[in-house]
Amino acid sequence: MSSISPGQFVNNLGQGYGPDSVFPPVYLTGAVLTANAVAFPTLLFPAYNSLLVMINVTGYGGTDVVSLRFNGDSGANYWDRTLTVAAGGVVVVDTPTVSTTLIRQGAPINKGRQVMAQIGNLLAKSKVVMVQNQFGTGAAGTAATITAGTAGEWVNTTAQITQIDCLTAGGLNILAGSSIMVYGCL
Repeated sequence: MSSISPGQFVNNLGQGYGPDSVFPPVYLTGAVLTANAVAFPTLLFPAYNSLLVMINVTGYGGTDVVSLRFNGDSGANYWDRTLTVAAGGVVVVDTPTVSTTLIRQGAPINKGRQVMAQIGNLLAKSKVVMVQNQFGTGAAGTAATITAGTAGEWVNTTAQITQIDCLTAGGLNILAGSSIMVYGCL
């Protein structure tokens, strides 16, 4: 696995890195998988009031979904909910999970996926997560099921998020070349 260095994308622009940089959000950390794995390396960063997590999944070793866990908390302190509509369909499918140990970033699939998760990270408040995500079909003549929305919450009011684990909910591999980046805003 390789990591992305803080400031890697702004150093050549003459911009500062950190809370005083001229364009928020600030890049905090990230990683690229150089081999298939069930999880990215644990990402550590300073506390920010708002986090943006971007995940590029090249594929899975079967049908699965990337998920987030915060500050190493693997207790049943999370819930998530995904709304989907099949191509050509009009029925919304609601997939809620409660009292779970992570926040799924959409519905399980065996194709690549793009994820953007916005996280409220205020001290003394539950951490609400709003997710935009979509997966492909791998075929130009086939439209994918659309993800109308995904959301979740880490019901923790004692700490701000300073650690993210990104792993699959079902324990299957995330394919090599997949990446994750974390940004913060004050």
